[in-house]
Amino acid sequence: IEVCNVRKAQISIQSLHNMVSAKSLVLRDSSLLEIAASLIVPDDIVYLTTGNRVPADGIVISSSGLDIDESPMTGESYPVHKICYKEADGGSSGANIHRVVSGTLVVQGNGKFAVTATGLKTEMGMISESVKGDEEP
Repeated sequence: IEVCNVRKAQISIQSLHNMVSAKSLVLRDSSLLEIAASLIVPDDIVYLTTGNRVPADGIVISSSGLDIDESPMTGESYPVHKICYKEADGGSSGANIHRVVSGTLVVQGNGKFAVTATGLKTEMGMISESVKGDEEP
């Protein structure tokens, strides 16, 4: 039974890691670059378009019809409409409508976000580490 549980945990971890896009369009030092998601760092500005996986956690700084499927992280069955943090009131419209989470999918629209966390410091990374910790005897 323990071997089965460990294997399930390993598969879950790999699935989480596979959710992040291989490359992203990033504004860094006034240059627009296409770089590997693993090279993204906090304070980078990442461009999102329909079909992109969100490569890091961050705060939306501009959006146009930006809808994101957060079901891998939240279980929510409908995409969440994201708006610029300057437009978010944090009240009844939702405290996280201006935040994006690594591993989620842009299903419509486009936008830009400022990276706040990467790798193991993202929500996905913390979940991955938690699952790893659970598999150790």
